[in-house]
Amino acid sequence: MDQVPTVGRAVHYRPKNSGPGSNADRKAQPYAATITHVNTDGSVNLMVCGDVDYPLDGTHYPANVMQGDGAGQWCWPPRV
Repeated sequence: MDQVPTVGRAVHYRPKNSGPGSNADRKAQPYAATITHVNTDGSVNLMVCGDVDYPLDGTHYPANVMQGDGAGQWCWPPRV
């Protein structure tokens, strides 16, 4: 069964750029995010939770984000 993005779902987001003081290890780790809107093209709008030690540059509300594992994309958290 495939998961379907819906408003309020928790996802992971990897920003396109890193915050001040961040390093390659931290940049590779995802941020916690919540889907705030699902667009007709399959992309989503997100509310991303920054980190005190590694704040995000710019907006915490990226729009039109496509699903994937790369920078600037969102993915489902792994099941544990």
